[in-house]
Amino acid sequence: MKLKALYGVYYSACGNTRKVIETAAETLQQYLHLPITYIDFTLPAMRKETYVFPKDALVLFGSSVYAGRLPNKMLPFLQNHLQGDNTLALAILTYGNRSYDQAVDEAIQELHLHGFRVIGAAAMSCQHAFTEKLATFRPNEEDKEALRQFLMQLMHTLLENDLSKDMAVLTTKMTTKRSYYKPLKEDGTPAHFLKAMPKTRLDLCTKCGICATHCPMGAISFENFYEIIGTCIKCQACVQSCLAKAKYFDDADFLSHVAMLEKNYQKPKENTFWLANTL
Repeated sequence: MKLKALYGVYYSACGNTRKVIETAAETLQQYLHLPITYIDFTLPAMRKETYVFPKDALVLFGSSVYAGRLPNKMLPFLQNHLQGDNTLALAILTYGNRSYDQAVDEAIQELHLHGFRVIGAAAMSCQHAFTEKLATFRPNEEDKEALRQFLMQLMHTLLENDLSKDMAVLTTKMTTKRSYYKPLKEDGTPAHFLKAMPKTRLDLCTKCGICATHCPMGAISFENFYEIIGTCIKCQACVQSCLAKAKYFDDADFLSHVAMLEKNYQKPKENTFWLANTL
């Protein structure tokens, strides 16, 4: 069996996961000469569809890491709307330089449960959504080159094996999912900002609507852009997409948590890559 298609399937509220998936897909395309189809499930409309992937495809699954796990509001899409047919897959996770915790294991486990054979995985440090001070400007060219080198190793696996037979796949020893990471304030006490919502500087807002258009939860009103009508997951898509710099968070616990991250996680983390049987 020969591969006939590449798919880049990803959640990327602030764009870094998209950059990583596009780099991976374009690198593989150069050598496999296959068409690429991107499925960006960041926005609600894309998560209403169900996607079934054939056995002669390679799926690059990408997601941001939230609190050390796959984003809980995106997990149902993976569980209910993505289905493989013994389809080869890569799991590529991006995190904001704190820790990817169980996210890689979780992605591998969920993909296996839904018809995919995961033959490689990556955890890549990217600029944190909350602050520019962590993993600043990453993924940078060095990160992308490290990803390309990893994919070259993967290419040997693809070219040297009969894809119609059982290939070695990544497995995980995770038997129980831990709870999501509990954020902390500067003083080490728990930070409670689940109900925090973005605010709007009305004197700066141009009513362009880009914040509502980019919200992964559809939580910002298209009638009044300062009104939050749904669940906010603090992804920062509205803050980062607003050209007028009108969106911001002022919740005290949230800001204290950001300060704690900036204080303790400045040292750049190395990207980590796994091929089958190396996790």
